[in-house]
Amino acid sequence: MHPEKLKRALAQLGDERFDYLVRKVADFEEIWCLANEGWASCADDSGQVAVPMWSEADFAAVCATGDWEGMRPKPIELVDFLDNWVPGMMRDNCMVAVFPTPSGRGVLVEASHLGEALEEEKKQYE
Repeated sequence: MHPEKLKRALAQLGDERFDYLVRKVADFEEIWCLANEGWASCADDSGQVAVPMWSEADFAAVCATGDWEGMRPKPIELVDFLDNWVPGMMRDNCMVAVFPTPSGRGVLVEASHLGEALEEEKKQYE
């Protein structure tokens, strides 16, 4: 990824990164997480657990620091995310941390909210 593209994307506000992720994931039909022997996760101050997700591997890779040191970007096919991850995350009361940056947590949303946004965006590609 061109360094300027990375810099611009990471400088966006949370809602702009959410919209960017939705467009890119619907277009490329994959969403990215960090993983090694398990999936990366984080918790907010209240203890709410979230799985961080990005639109591209390079965005995930720059966040593989601190608690996520040594983790690698791993793609999830969009259909798998919608059919399996969203229901599982809802059942487990797990949120999505949309597009965290090295200095920020990302936008916390319910998995169903992200799933609905992705379904709506996908309709534009049909």
